Amino acid sequence: MKLTWGERMAAECEQRGYEKGFAIGLEMAFVEQHRQYVLRMLGKRFGEISPNVRERVQAIDSVEELRCLMEKILDFGPIEELGLGR
Repeated sequence: MKLTWGERMAAECEQRGYEKGFAIGLEMAFVEQHRQYVLRMLGKRFGEISPNVRERVQAIDSVEELRCLMEKILDFGPIEELGLGR
């Protein structure tokens, strides 16, 4: 059975929507994974993390910013130097 032009367009749009949704979900999972890495690194480096610092990390939605923060955790002294507060 041959699809009409409208049916083909609808199927194509549905596929694009699925792909876009998948990509967004994947990016969100990647960001969350990096947040967990940052929190784990902070805990290992500085001990117990305050709720304020935890909230600030959870508010970051950029993988690149989280990666930069991971590098800073390795390079900086006290947690206050990271700009996350206490």
